[in-house]
Amino acid sequence: MPRKLDFDIIQHFDLAPNLFLAELGEDGHFSYRIRGETILWMFGGKQRGRNVAAYRQAEFRQDVEDYYRDVFAGGFPVLLKGDLRFANGLGAAFESLDCPLAGPDGVPRYILGIADLVPGEQRLAG
Repeated sequence: MPRKLDFDIIQHFDLAPNLFLAELGEDGHFSYRIRGETILWMFGGKQRGRNVAAYRQAEFRQDVEDYYRDVFAGGFPVLLKGDLRFANGLGAAFESLDCPLAGPDGVPRYILGIADLVPGEQRLAG
């Protein structure tokens, strides 16, 4: 498993709007350390704050913290496909590639992800 120290956002500056980094805290909950502008726009992050638990299961069809723990357990990147609903009544498909990263001690502690809309997948939200 790659370590967080291996990731330097400056090397991926052109992807920064689509990147996020979540960290597992000492309290057992995840918080976002980095969220690019596209991530904030897609998932409404500015209104939710840094706590991952603010992304409720009813909205996302799964508990996001549980999903991140599953990514840790698998130990490898996961391609997540889903749908977003927008206030204008339209929806769109998105994809997110979520990769576990270890802390300095080698224990999984971070989720590094990149997400974007899938071109041509716009549809009415239902």
